[in-house]
Amino acid sequence: MRVVVIDDTWPLDRARAILEPCGVTVEFNTEIAGDDVVAVLTYPGGKIGVDVLDAAPNLKAVGTCSTGFDHLAVDALAERGVCCCRVTHFCDVEVVDHTMALIYAVLRGVVMLDGLVREGTWWPYPRAPRPVRGSILGVVGFGAISHGLVETASAVGMDVRVASEHATAGDVTAAGGTLVPLDELLAAADVVAIMTSLTDRTRGMIDAAAIAKMRPDAYLVNTARAAIVDHLALGRALETGAIAGAALDVLPVEPAPADEPALTWPNTIIQPHAAWYSAESDRRSFDDAAEDVARLLRGEEPLNGMRPPI
Repeated sequence: MRVVVIDDTWPLDRARAILEPCGVTVEFNTEIAGDDVVAVLTYPGGKIGVDVLDAAPNLKAVGTCSTGFDHLAVDALAERGVCCCRVTHFCDVEVVDHTMALIYAVLRGVVMLDGLVREGTWWPYPRAPRPVRGSILGVVGFGAISHGLVETASAVGMDVRVASEHATAGDVTAAGGTLVPLDELLAAADVVAIMTSLTDRTRGMIDAAAIAKMRPDAYLVNTARAAIVDHLALGRALETGAIAGAALDVLPVEPAPADEPALTWPNTIIQPHAAWYSAESDRRSFDDAAEDVARLLRGEEPLNGMRPPI
């Protein structure tokens, strides 16, 4: 039996140490084919659809080294007996820290001021830096990572509002925030932080109409998934000054192509999908995915299976 790894950055030595005791061999291969393929290890750029079963009919498990799973046909694969697993909590601290760094950067104008000095200017500032303490942070979503963001932001004195269809007011209050409707959050916030998962329901939820509800001096920070925000609508809002700026760790196409429009948008900070990263979280992402696939191969329940196979 074989486990195919389609990500050439995956540390095969650790994958083999975790999986080979299950009686399989582990190999890197860009082709998923063969009656002996029982599992695949993938990554956000490696889409796995139900068509994979045409070439690998005995596939039983797919593990991705990411929290996001929009690249996996979870339901369709489950209907064909394949369990998909993701990883959770491996980068919670890193994403919270990075999101807070971007919140500080947009409110305090850190990147703007750096560019000012490099251009040979000292004063006046194009936009006034603003205090973080007392500013209103709107957090869209209330999962484990956004829970940590609410706790951290409230601890530094921000007024945190949360919009979530799943959270309870008591849970949000306990974390240091206030549960409000999305429209109310958008209208009030100095910074809107996108922290929800990408699903069919959340895809494009921050559209032109939603962005129009934001204050003209507000910022949008997205460390979740690009498709949650209408990319072109965000660009129009930035170019017309309808909102003050944005910080994006995610783009519709990654790495960013030379013609990516966000590269020319004003008052925009762009990161290379780095919010999740540290040496420690990188190791955990690979190991946790491999360990869940190993559980499935041993006939055990995975910790982060997304839907039981039928």
